[in-house]
Amino acid sequence: MKFSIVMPAYKAGKTIAASVRSALAQTHSDFELVVSADDQQNYADLLAADGVEDPRLLFTQTDGVGTGSSNARIVGMEMANERYIVVLDADDLLHPQKLEILAKHIEEHPIITTGLQVTDELGTPLRQVGTEGADRILAASNYKQTNISMDSMVSYDRKRIPAIYDVELPCLVDLGLMLEMFCHSDEVLHIAQPLHFYAKQQNSISNGDAASERYVRIKNLLLERLESGYYPLVGSDAAVNGLCAFLRASLAAEKTFPERKIKSPDLLFEDHLQLYL
Repeated sequence: MKFSIVMPAYKAGKTIAASVRSALAQTHSDFELVVSADDQQNYADLLAADGVEDPRLLFTQTDGVGTGSSNARIVGMEMANERYIVVLDADDLLHPQKLEILAKHIEEHPIITTGLQVTDELGTPLRQVGTEGADRILAASNYKQTNISMDSMVSYDRKRIPAIYDVELPCLVDLGLMLEMFCHSDEVLHIAQPLHFYAKQQNSISNGDAASERYVRIKNLLLERLESGYYPLVGSDAAVNGLCAFLRASLAAEKTFPERKIKSPDLLFEDHLQLYL
């Protein structure tokens, strides 16, 4: 079982070595890792200077600067040779056994998500997402009630799930991909273990200035798309209703989050959102 790990990289000089090392440390060693640079950086040389070299590493470029993580991932997938795709951002980490566990299931289940360990920039644990309960099948209608944020832990069989990233989305690109996937399958296998480590970078597009405004705009866009039938979901009305209900709850949470954040500066949006679900 061979995987292609696709890693978009934009101004990732400080974090990419640790991310790549987490991939190279996998107990399942049959994979390639495609680094797709979106800043014209020579990441092969940068990693080699940090002592990170491996024949499984492949490198490509978007030929632009800041064209977006969706475009960088698409470019990376164009170079990727394998049908089984694993997404890893250049500031996140994989649990050493992630590929080993995926290899046991991905032939039967073409979409697999896993739990997340959310950390700060220094790797300090903040909270886990999607780690309660047992491994289970999630329908599109209740998927987001388990994975309430950050869908970047997804792995999939691109032969059976021919979904691609939407370059029009400036954020929530992983949720956009999940909606595309639900047009090909109504269910995912969710592994309730923290096999992906998601770092909340203070100045990233997800957490920097004006992040909430961007999120509200894109959540409203996705809500409008779902309600209009833009996504022909396999799960039909049940899937649409469940995903719309989540987005409405998330939008309601966005309205009150800034005030609560002032009173509790360390409050995570995920903890705040939980009150609305």
